[in-house]
This record gives sequence, structure tokens and C-alpha cells, in this order.
Amino acid sequence: MSNKNVYLKGQSRYIRPYFCDTGENLPDGDLKAKLQKTNGQYNTMIVLPFDNRDDAEEHLNELGIPTDGMMGNLLKRLKKDDGSVEIVYKITRPHMEPNFEDPLMGPPKVVDADNNEWDPEVLIGNGSDITVKLNVWIGNKAKKVRWDGIRVDSLVEYTPTDEGF
Repeated sequence: MSNKNVYLKGQSRYIRPYFCDTGENLPDGDLKAKLQKTNGQYNTMIVLPFDNRDDAEEHLNELGIPTDGMMGNLLKRLKKDDGSVEIVYKITRPHMEPNFEDPLMGPPKVVDADNNEWDPEVLIGNGSDITVKLNVWIGNKAKKVRWDGIRVDSLVEYTPTDEGF
């Protein structure tokens, strides 16, 4: 078994480090059960600087980061409004890990470019340059990637619309 920290640079996409998705609006099933078991999870995606999925997968594998998770493929191709494609990696962090001695994990740590604690009132918009800290655990039967923290290197502030989202 091995456990290591890996740092991944890219751009933010749908980043919500303080929103814990508890799955309350999901239909009954495996995903809802998983979210309830961990009291929810924090989610984000990081846009990787690659034009195709194969190059991104090779890069992540070289870093020792798995691209397949228990609930599906973590590396995705997203089509943008202009027709171009982004290669994104989905990252999650459970609110609590029931198998740990101290199960409460809480949200990922967020800092600014100078490593100062982030003001949660400042919303991080799509396209912000970020460095994500991942904890990668590889065991005999499973691989896990946990979102430990994020550094916002260059902010694109998100401003909600009049509709509130």
C-alpha cells in the first residue's frame, strides 16, 4: 500500500469547496447511499491543459493518479458552448470517512496564491488558475483519490446572476 500527495495545476470548473452535496435531491440508489454514508461530499473539476483524453490520462497515470473511481470515470471530455472540448478531472472529498479513527474531514483547505486562508465569501469562478492538492492512496484492492486542498493562483471571481445562480 502507498499513500502520497500529488499537486495538479489547471483551471477551475464548477468549484464549490464549501458546499457539501448530501444527495438529498437524488433518487434512491448507490450514489445517494454513498453520499449519506459519508454525510455528503465536496466536489469540483479541474480543467487539464490537454487537447485529448488519452494525453491527459497518460499524464495522470505518470503522476500516480487513478482515472477511474468506484462510481465511474473521473476523467471526462466536456463540450463547451463554442463547440470546443475541455478535458476535466473530477475530484471529491467526503465530509467524513467512516473507516477512519477520527472520521470528520470537513471541507478541503483553501488558500490564496500567498498561502493565506481563503475568504469563503469570495466565490471562485470558472477559469481561475488553481493548484489542487490530492491525497492518492493505492491499496491491494482499491485506489482512492481525496481532494485535500486548493490554492487559487489567479482568481476569476464568480458573480451570481439575478436569478441567484
